Amino acid sequence: MAELCFAYDLSFPHRVATSSSSVSNIPDMQAFTIAFWLRTDDTENPGTPLSYSNVVEGKLQDNALVIQDYGAFELHINNEKLFIGTSANDGKWNHVAVTWDSNGGKWIFYKNGQEVKR
Repeated sequence: MAELCFAYDLSFPHRVATSSSSVSNIPDMQAFTIAFWLRTDDTENPGTPLSYSNVVEGKLQDNALVIQDYGAFELHINNEKLFIGTSANDGKWNHVAVTWDSNGGKWIFYKNGQEVKR
């Protein structure tokens, strides 16, 4: 089993919607879990809590991983768009997590500890 690494934690220095964070030198991933807490009551904007791009064969693959639209969540992995259909814009704290394994492209979307879709 691979050793867990916390070297890629993101920190947001400001508590505003336009705050962003970035990390570089992420190795090729065979699997990942991304988890975060989100609180919003925004029903007018789709919102993008996470957007990740990488370079494949010398070309930028923009939005290789995107978690978008907290009003009905969409998940984009390697240019495949997956409609999740659950929201997290109720003004309460919601815990969102996504797991993915390159072996067969298996993914699972969780909200508040409950599996929502796979």
